[in-house]
Amino acid sequence: MPSREIHPPHESPWELAARCREVSRLSDDSEVDLQQIARCAQESPVLAQRLIRRANSASLGLRNRVSEVGQAVTVLGADRIRSVVEQLLQETARLQRLSQAGLTAPPPQAQPGLPQPDPSGAS
Repeated sequence: MPSREIHPPHESPWELAARCREVSRLSDDSEVDLQQIARCAQESPVLAQRLIRRANSASLGLRNRVSEVGQAVTVLGADRIRSVVEQLLQETARLQRLSQAGLTAPPPQAQPGLPQPDPSGAS
């Protein structure tokens, strides 16, 4: 059976960070408008997916799965939304630093029991 996981289209770390900052600003407002947060979050495939995934996490114990961003925002509330956004902002900051350094992924970590590359370049 095929996987049902949604793979969001490419979104740059800068685009994601800008959307996260906007959602963070909206969630910090004393009169939080969850519908406005949902509309803003829907414009970011990565943020939308992360909010839905968090709303469906076992820790919330929902009976029915959340499938829309608006539902996720309502279920999570402003505090949990801020938590998701803060985590994404940390991740995007790391990706931005890697991108600026010309790297696309962090270097592999040495793992015991696996052959390690020869630092001299000889095979």
